[in-house]
Amino acid sequence: MPIFELALALGKTVAELHESVSYQEFAMWMEYFKRRPLGWRDDDRAFKLMRAQGAKLNPESVFTSLALMKEFETERKKKEAIVPRTGSFLHSMMMAAKGGEKLEILDQL
Repeated sequence: MPIFELALALGKTVAELHESVSYQEFAMWMEYFKRRPLGWRDDDRAFKLMRAQGAKLNPESVFTSLALMKEFETERKKKEAIVPRTGSFLHSMMMAAKGGEKLEILDQL
């Protein structure tokens, strides 16, 4: 997403973004918009109208934004299935086990 789209989405000018947003925050916004593309709600609404009119398509084949969101959600679910959430019972048991403190990757997720 270009910086102009980010400025439009945040209701700022590009100059205001340059003055007030750090590169780290800018990168975080870019990652956010990869996961939740601008206009995805409009695409979802349009697809629901198409479905109500009898379309037999899946949303990912019609709208790129919905395909990106489904792809991200699928990846997120795969990671959750493999690694227990921090604070869960399974996570606390793993951390308490012998050598559990060496499982740094669990604390980073």
